[in-house]
Amino acid sequence: MFNCIACEEVFDALRFLLHITAGLRCGRMNYIFFSLQRSGRLDGNLETLFLRFWRRYLAKTGDNEMLEIVAPFFAFRGLVMAHPVWYPRLNPIVRQKLFNFMFAVLKRNRFDLSQVNFYCDEGCQNRAA
Repeated sequence: MFNCIACEEVFDALRFLLHITAGLRCGRMNYIFFSLQRSGRLDGNLETLFLRFWRRYLAKTGDNEMLEIVAPFFAFRGLVMAHPVWYPRLNPIVRQKLFNFMFAVLKRNRFDLSQVNFYCDEGCQNRAA
């Protein structure tokens, strides 16, 4: 058998790590979300903050693998933002752009910081084809 106390400690550590990294990744969706509501695209100060965060994070940590694993976290946060129960008054165009973004990032091997507006606008127009 195995030591249940050790397993609990490992699971607690994993939960903590997942919580921290999920927060790191999901929190950056707010810049996209608020900018889409304001102007229909990621731009202005919110784009500056989004890019500044990611560039600084990548430069300071060297964790470029994050761009390869971030898609499910963006999708999870995007589903919450696009869900009519939590955001019933969200403009349908913004809701669609969120879904476009989610589908676009999920079908790629690596998230490209410079392609957020493409993902939101055109990223998945051909997904049904």
